[in-house]
Amino acid sequence: MNPERYGYETMCKILYIFLAVPEMLYNSIQKSDIEIRRTLYNEVVLTGGSSLLSGFPERLIGEMKKLMPANSKVCIFFTQDKNMVSS
Repeated sequence: MNPERYGYETMCKILYIFLAVPEMLYNSIQKSDIEIRRTLYNEVVLTGGSSLLSGFPERLIGEMKKLMPANSKVCIFFTQDKNMVSS
């Protein structure tokens, strides 16, 4: 990314979004009924612009694992190459 091309403010917003996604996902799932949380963690779907950033799904899994209880797993589906990444 090039701050001169996009501007410092835009770059800060992009960085904030990139860092905030794991927390938003975790908080959203935690607000759900406890009976369906495991299912939600195993059916995360990424689509669109930011999900195409190199290493984004893997980083998201790493950050989610830090937030989740040790015995929990997360599975992320993403549309880049119709691949699946899981922990």
